[in-house]
Amino acid sequence: MAYLLHNFALQAATDFVGFNEEKFWTNIEAYNQSGPTGYLSHFRKVFDMFLEGRIS
Repeated sequence: MAYLLHNFALQAATDFVGFNEEKFWTNIEAYNQSGPTGYLSHFRKVFDMFLEGRIS
């Protein structure tokens, strides 16, 4: 988990345009399958809510 979030922060700071969102969510889902059930699923929910304008 730390590796995923570290790489996300690093890429956001250095090359956000080249960020591969699909790969990021695929990696998050893979972690969810191998670790505690649904541990990171709230990140996707919050992200989607933000895009929908339900949170700011």
